[in-house]
Amino acid sequence: GRLPEGQIADGLIPVVPDLVLEVKSPTDTWLDLFAKVIEYIRCGVLVVVVLDPAKSTASVYRGDEQTVLRADETLEL
Repeated sequence: GRLPEGQIADGLIPVVPDLVLEVKSPTDTWLDLFAKVIEYIRCGVLVVVVLDPAKSTASVYRGDEQTVLRADETLEL
């Protein structure tokens, strides 16, 4: 696994998650969200999903690949 060996300490665990979900709020800009996506990927996150409720889409980022899914499509991780 990705968790450190031994007993897990209380508080924050210094492990990069495999998956990050971001929900775009009406005040978020895509420029700010892309900056977050890039930071997550550079830190080692394997998949970043940005949900856009206003457009009913999910933008899925894996490394330098992007896929945009509509509400009627299935998200496979």
